[in-house]
Amino acid sequence: MESSDKGLFIKIMDQKRVESFLDGQVYFNTDKFFTQIDKNDIVRFDPNENIDESLQVKEVAIQNPENGEYLPIGGLINPVKVRYESKTTLNIFCIYIHLEKNASHFDERNLSFGQSAVIINDPVQFTKRIHNAANKMLLNVEQRPIEYVDPKEYHGTIGPFRKYDNFKYQNEFRYLLYPGQDKPITLEIGDLRDICVVINTKEITNCALLLTKKA
Repeated sequence: MESSDKGLFIKIMDQKRVESFLDGQVYFNTDKFFTQIDKNDIVRFDPNENIDESLQVKEVAIQNPENGEYLPIGGLINPVKVRYESKTTLNIFCIYIHLEKNASHFDERNLSFGQSAVIINDPVQFTKRIHNAANKMLLNVEQRPIEYVDPKEYHGTIGPFRKYDNFKYQNEFRYLLYPGQDKPITLEIGDLRDICVVINTKEITNCALLLTKKA
């Protein structure tokens, strides 16, 4: 997101979590969490979370040691997904982003995240508070929008900031904390009520209209 972009962050959650979030408790789950939760949680479960590479492979073959010829192996299904054996644990905070220039319509599948929507009308200030709190814990922060790719065509690295496009409707903006931990991390970033509005998710019909809502 460029600093010149006018937009909103929308954090959709269960009602019981709203007050703690407004108090400034920002919950960063582990990347492994999203691959291990109940498969019926269709908006959170992602078996491909943070795979390292997604490859379009034409053929796999093994070499005959006697004559040096390569023998093709059948049954290949693309994309071939690669996870590195050794990698750093990451802690992730996800949020829905709407930019005015996109004039995007809010996809109602996102309502499955919860009954309440916390609208953050100053994403820049929100980001500064996350960085300040992380620095106090000697943690680094990286953030950017998710890039969604077609699994039938994309060939290359994936990592924490790319996802397959079946999740494109989530318009996700993501923060990473590192070095990560094998357990969730809660950042205490301070009271957020000065930059937030809380509504029922059923009120979200057109994100363009939300740009006129200010605390």
